[in-house]
Amino acid sequence: MNKVLITGLGIGNSLNICEACNMDYSWLIENPATFIWADKICIPSNLFGQYSSEKSKFSTAVELIMNIADDAGVIDKISIPDSYKKEAETTYSTAIEDAKHISECFPEVVKKGTDQVPDEILINGKSFCGPYIASIYASIKLADRIGANCLFNDNVNTFLKYRYGLEIHKHISTNEHKIYNEIFQTLIPNEPVLPEYAYNNEETCETCKKFSNCKDRYLDDIEEKVKQVLKWREYDEVYRAKEVIDDLIYRKNSIQTEEDVKEVLAEFEAKKKKINLNINKRFPSIQRWTNLVTICASPVTVYSALSGDATIAAISASAIGLSTAVEKATEVYKSKNNWVGFFDKKK
Repeated sequence: MNKVLITGLGIGNSLNICEACNMDYSWLIENPATFIWADKICIPSNLFGQYSSEKSKFSTAVELIMNIADDAGVIDKISIPDSYKKEAETTYSTAIEDAKHISECFPEVVKKGTDQVPDEILINGKSFCGPYIASIYASIKLADRIGANCLFNDNVNTFLKYRYGLEIHKHISTNEHKIYNEIFQTLIPNEPVLPEYAYNNEETCETCKKFSNCKDRYLDDIEEKVKQVLKWREYDEVYRAKEVIDDLIYRKNSIQTEEDVKEVLAEFEAKKKKINLNINKRFPSIQRWTNLVTICASPVTVYSALSGDATIAAISASAIGLSTAVEKATEVYKSKNNWVGFFDKKK
């Protein structure tokens, strides 16, 4: 089953790491295709419904979308065990120590933040406070426990690229190991479910001729669109694509050698052509697509080389954001138990 965990500071809040309870819903704008390919979307039960401390157009829209998805059985409300709260202090300390090492290793792009923001670093000018970094680690540990993928945004992927980049440079020669193999690609409709009005500045919208119509209809439009996207999950063409991915997850432990990988590549290449042709026929008028890339880790991965690293050992969820290029492999967070990963690439 393809499960994704919605990440963000909210998970840190559940562990008493951060006071903010907001979750990351940027994927609703960038990759609504997640609703199609993910079997379950996991949200901590104590955070479901807490989309914003202050009601806004966006939080109202998110609440509507999540409730529709919940009614359709797509949402999985999960509990965070008390034992995780006991680990919160260690998680935070580890995160801050890693941030310090990243700053030392990549001084040209990673800078110390301001004293007004707790334990802040800046990566290419983007802010990462201590609680935010700790929440990333907590999300990965939680995803590992429930067998899910972390639905990380580009900012988080940037941080983890440098975090794992520390170990890539220390432990592995890029000339000796091919870390990941791309097995399967599926084109999935990525039609917007959120109109721009839901997240645009109200003052900006007021200058638009369509303002009144958008204000009156945006929630109705969202409901209609989300129900349409959820219905696409049931289409046979989409189901067949997900069936192939499920088969990959099931077969992953039998792939032991490079010859096994070559056989799987050949088999799934033929399936990919047929499935993508059928999906294109089913959705001839779709304007936006996402390229769902499925990657399998080779038997020798960066994580097996780092088995003595306590932090890496704990981080065992596969995540969104991957590539066959070694320099991009640091963006992939694979599990020793579930090392099939996905990448929503807008097309």
